[in-house]
Amino acid sequence: MKRSLLFFAILLLLSGPLAADDEVKSHNVTTSDGVRIYYETQGDGIPIIMIAGGPGGSPAFYRGTHKLWLAYGKLVYVHNRGRGKSEMLDSIPDAYSPASDVLDVEAVRQDLGVDKVILYGHSYGSMVALLYAATHPENTLALLTSGALSGEKAFQEENIDAVKYFIRRHYPEAWDTISTLHANGYLTSDSVYEDLFPNMLEMYYYHPENNEKMIPFWSMFSDSTSIGFNYDVYTTIVGDDPEWRVTGTMKGLELAPLLGVVDCPALVMGGRYDRVCPPSEQFKIVKALDNAEMIIFDKSGHRPFIEEPVKFFEITGEFLRKVTRGE
Repeated sequence: MKRSLLFFAILLLLSGPLAADDEVKSHNVTTSDGVRIYYETQGDGIPIIMIAGGPGGSPAFYRGTHKLWLAYGKLVYVHNRGRGKSEMLDSIPDAYSPASDVLDVEAVRQDLGVDKVILYGHSYGSMVALLYAATHPENTLALLTSGALSGEKAFQEENIDAVKYFIRRHYPEAWDTISTLHANGYLTSDSVYEDLFPNMLEMYYYHPENNEKMIPFWSMFSDSTSIGFNYDVYTTIVGDDPEWRVTGTMKGLELAPLLGVVDCPALVMGGRYDRVCPPSEQFKIVKALDNAEMIIFDKSGHRPFIEEPVKFFEITGEFLRKVTRGE
């Protein structure tokens, strides 16, 4: 058995029955703007706040994929507003934004009763983690990001435009239909596009078949009482034409100019073959931070914790060990 497959076999065993100390505990807190936020904690020690991507995703699968971090602190799974089991605000215009997601994280920190937390975000969650660190540097002990983007411009050019270019180049027959519909006034949030966008796994993985490794975690930690992905959050933050242009509450957000105040240790990670959040973006973010290290996983796309799990958890484990021990 290959080492990575052995690692996942062990990880699946770890994700089985929980020890008493690893029991997942549920919490609710109200934010400064009056929104009820649900979050879960697992383990003990310095809180490691886990922020999901999307925008619009739930952090539930982290309970499987990142459980090894229990060796370094208390894992805190934040269900940002409109996601998971937190309060839904879908009927309120502009209810969701990177800034309001930061409010959610700060409410959780205060409810935990600690001065400092470690932040981890993947994909869009990295943007929230970076914005939190820039807004609350005094409360940020350390920062880990994976597959980050530096703001609206990067989300447009490196994500949306890269996908359009990929379709236009490799699926011209699909692109012809998509571009014709868009020219006739159909926004990419319209249901008419549901079966038109081709398989995008090549944009997200070094080996597209590695997506199958995610399936046990998606299924094991899905919850019928919880929203797994809220498309209203996605279209509010990105915009009502989300696969074409950024027009939502993310518009105007540029993180690099804000990050100069962040002096905590930071680990900025990415996959060499991440075609939606490329290494160039990780390099830009590292250059904007004062105390950051960049790690690029050479055989990974958007999810190195799936494609190179042994290397990912060795590197992040060493970083977390040093941070939590004050080294």
